[in-house]
Amino acid sequence: MFTKAIIKRYYLSELISFLKAIVQLCTDASASTLQIDVVTTALQNATKPVEAAYAYQKDSPVTIALETHDMERDNDVLGIRAVADGYAKHFDPAIVAAANVIIACFNKYGNNIARLTYNAESEVVDKLVADFETDPKVVAALATLGITSWVGHLKASNNSFKAKYLERTTQYASQPQQSALELKPAAITAYEKLIKHIDSRNTLDDTGKYTALIQKIDALTEQYNTTVLRRTPPAKPKDGAPK
Repeated sequence: MFTKAIIKRYYLSELISFLKAIVQLCTDASASTLQIDVVTTALQNATKPVEAAYAYQKDSPVTIALETHDMERDNDVLGIRAVADGYAKHFDPAIVAAANVIIACFNKYGNNIARLTYNAESEVVDKLVADFETDPKVVAALATLGITSWVGHLKASNNSFKAKYLERTTQYASQPQQSALELKPAAITAYEKLIKHIDSRNTLDDTGKYTALIQKIDALTEQYNTTVLRRTPPAKPKDGAPK
């Protein structure tokens, strides 16, 4: 029995490197001798188009600009919150009160706005900016802390992100090739078939010739699973953007 891979939580970059490593382990173990060469090749063939589509998406100027705008709004959200948290420890009660008003505004939308998916973050930031601009108590608190201008930058970076996201969506829709996300399920299916095939042959074999390969695959799987489980809370999947 293999260690179960938390494969659906792997980033695309992790998934690709994981599947390529599985293929390499099987190849190094002499796939033909173990009679797993057909399913190993099937996994390799299913992984290649995912890798190619991922490379296209990752290197696209639109994707690069999208990630830049996302980082800008993340920094704005985290920066405004950090300032409020800092002023909450101020010696002046009026400053503390203003900081707490802003913190309460943030808390309405959870503690990890910057780790939401692309679209979810866009929606939450829109609501947050609306509060910053229209709620009299929040407006006054921002003025008290001297960070009103930061709100304008957050609004602009979020609007720029949304515009670029729409551009990327249009670009993906017009391109003839499938996206990495669309190709991902087939690669996972090929992986699962390979694992089941090895497991079945190992069950029927009494020589132990599959043991070393299984141990290596398990060790690799545990490494990737550990990376996933260390994400607390889980990082935003970014709606399929390259990772």
